[in-house]
Amino acid sequence: MPKNSKAVKRELDDDVTESIKDLLSNEDACDDSFKKSSLIVDSPEGEGKECDVEEGGSDGEEEERPAWNSKLQYILAQVGFSVGLGNVWRFPYLCQKNGGGAYLVPYLILLILIGIPLFFLELAVGQRIRRGSIGVWNYISPRLGGIGFASCVVCFFVALYYNVIISWSFFYFSQSFQQPLPWHECPLIKNKTSTCVVPECLKSSATTYYWYREALNISNSISEGGGLNWKMTVCLLAAWSMVCLAMIKGIQSSGKVMYFSSLFPYVVLICFLVRALLLKGSVDGIRHMFTPKAVQGTGLAFIAFTEAMTHFPASPFWSVMFFLMLINLGLGSMFGTIEGILTPLIDTFKVRKEFLTVGCCVLAFSIGLLFVQRSGNYFVTMFDDYSATLPLLIVVVLENVAIAWFYGIDKFFEDLKDMLGFTPYRFYYYMWKYITPILLMVLLCSSFIQLTMTPPSYSAWIEEEAIERTLRFPPWGIAVCITLMVVAIMPVPVVFCLRYFHIVDENNSGLSSVSYKKGRVIKESPQPEEDDDASLIHAKSPSEAPSPMPGKSIYRKQSSSGGTDANAAPNGRYGIGYLMADMPDMPESDL
Repeated sequence: MPKNSKAVKRELDDDVTESIKDLLSNEDACDDSFKKSSLIVDSPEGEGKECDVEEGGSDGEEEERPAWNSKLQYILAQVGFSVGLGNVWRFPYLCQKNGGGAYLVPYLILLILIGIPLFFLELAVGQRIRRGSIGVWNYISPRLGGIGFASCVVCFFVALYYNVIISWSFFYFSQSFQQPLPWHECPLIKNKTSTCVVPECLKSSATTYYWYREALNISNSISEGGGLNWKMTVCLLAAWSMVCLAMIKGIQSSGKVMYFSSLFPYVVLICFLVRALLLKGSVDGIRHMFTPKAVQGTGLAFIAFTEAMTHFPASPFWSVMFFLMLINLGLGSMFGTIEGILTPLIDTFKVRKEFLTVGCCVLAFSIGLLFVQRSGNYFVTMFDDYSATLPLLIVVVLENVAIAWFYGIDKFFEDLKDMLGFTPYRFYYYMWKYITPILLMVLLCSSFIQLTMTPPSYSAWIEEEAIERTLRFPPWGIAVCITLMVVAIMPVPVVFCLRYFHIVDENNSGLSSVSYKKGRVIKESPQPEEDDDASLIHAKSPSEAPSPMPGKSIYRKQSSSGGTDANAAPNGRYGIGYLMADMPDMPESDL
């Protein structure tokens, strides 16, 4: 042992195999305070000399995982991700379609029994393991690592069509600075002898005509492509450019955006609520909301709401506020969705975030051109119904089962206790282990039955009749629907088979691996002091008394709120809390 060192006994836990790179990056959250710290060398005269500690490591070392600047940013990010466009145009439509006010009863029950437990589960797993979705499920069970890849694929599919809805909002937002609003009344056709209303608008309504003909210029069926809609193409480019610029620096930049994008929609919604309640017949409107009837999917936001705004005084102002709110809701969800794609890929393949972000957005925009052709709205419906709903349900079932039964619910509760400092409510124990997976399986079976009994179809706008008709997808359309579901779920069985038959080593991470044992300091005994020019930085637990220090000592000065550093290592860097397995005793500085 070197001079002026301490004999450190460590309690060793289970063997773990992990890459060297992961080992070195698995540091405690207190690294932030370490980066801001400095070393002070005390001389006998009491004079201290400060020198900067190395930040970020040497060249070639992995950069630290970015973190939120505050808990508030993290909470706002979760709110922005959870509350999106679907809450505006999908929830009211589903409410009206499935029984009106009675729909709220099963919704609230499933929110308590499925929604909240799963939301807490995913947040807790990510916070505990501190990896992307691919790394998380490789850690839980390597054979179930395909869950992480499947979630990335689902996120990519959702991002493809979700940003198209944001581009629609951009278009309406740009058209709202007019008095009167362009969808306020039907356009007129001037002939040589007379002026008449456009027949398609006369048969429907001004807002419906503007949505289908002016905004989408929609074709009569999904088989009629009709070429690109240049106005929507420009709006889609603007939407992806905004997402790319916000995400290219990660949460350091997007976190600041959350202060506006997450809070602004609620301000607008409250203003709309107050203004609507002051209108004549507001009670009838509330009654209509909970009466089974109206308008499908995206049409609720871009037809029904736009028509309502034409009856408001100062309608352009309310239109600008409404579509700015939709853009903010959409971007908040897109940030979380894109982060769910980028983070696992960066963790797994060790690529630069800037390059991956730009490449992902360019690829998504290129594929997204499918949605801005004249038949693009039908493809949005296809992706919304078949690429996300059923695959996402399968993914969450596997996530719940993997945590509760493969990793172990008791072990996971102990992890939560260590992380939170208290034991979560027992309610979550029974939800995660029994109730939630059973209900998810019931929903999954019901979805399969409905899918087999109902042929794939979509609502098409017939220009000549100016009405919507339900049409079946052509054979190639059905093949695309099946392909979307299969591609989204395929990573799960593929990864399972590759690792079950040992085609891919379960412990192979693409880097050289070492075996190590987890350890923690449980006792420290001071050694006789000897004269030396410098001493080691000694680790001590907060509960222990300070050990004697030599005449010249090096200690860490915290620039932020302090406390002792239990993981301080002799080489001046934070220790990682591990010892090499099957290695003879050696100085920690050599480790």
